[in-house]
Amino acid sequence: MRPCAGDDPGLNAGQISRKFRISERYVRQLFAEEGTSFSDYVNGERLAYVHSCLSDRRQLLRRIADIAFEVGFTEPSTFYRQFRLRYGVTPTEVRALVEKDGNGTMSAATSPGSGSIF
Repeated sequence: MRPCAGDDPGLNAGQISRKFRISERYVRQLFAEEGTSFSDYVNGERLAYVHSCLSDRRQLLRRIADIAFEVGFTEPSTFYRQFRLRYGVTPTEVRALVEKDGNGTMSAATSPGSGSIF
């Protein structure tokens, strides 16, 4: 797996500012210049990671809640709401599509790509 924002459930702007020796305000400003916020970016990366796990047949036995918690989603209702908003389907529906499809991959329509800077 590629390193991403989902690798650290407690990731925050303060950690990034210390790592790169810049102010937290500057970290937030950099994301604002790209039309997003630090927290929205991190949540998007976390959602992408969960989606990739759910799309992988080798991970069918892992509980959805465990995968979400692993990357920092501590409130299940928030996770499910954000996942559905981003992908237009529930995590359970993604997993069901993978089980039905049988080839271990999702179509491009339900699996948007996501780059990572972390």
